[in-house]
Amino acid sequence: MTTITITINSKIFKYNLALLILAGLGLLYYVFAANQLVSQKYFLAVLRQQLSRANVILESKNSELESQLTSERLSAFASQRGMVEAKDTEALYADGVAALSQAGN
Repeated sequence: MTTITITINSKIFKYNLALLILAGLGLLYYVFAANQLVSQKYFLAVLRQQLSRANVILESKNSELESQLTSERLSAFASQRGMVEAKDTEALYADGVAALSQAGN
């Protein structure tokens, strides 16, 4: 039976060691890159959930506000505070001057 001795100075040993180091570095890169990818996906999912919750709250606030702002309530609010109601006018101000004419005249 023949025995093969590998010395540290052998070319084959150096190539195998370099290949082993490269494989280890590749494995480390894969692990960290996969972890980074998963953490980014998780972070985006959390942000999407927060955005969804914020949209639900915004929609409920808008519907609540729309239900509160009826024309009868607005006219009652304006009459209580002595506000003027504008009817049949195109604009209240035109070039800094109050619009006194009615629409269509």
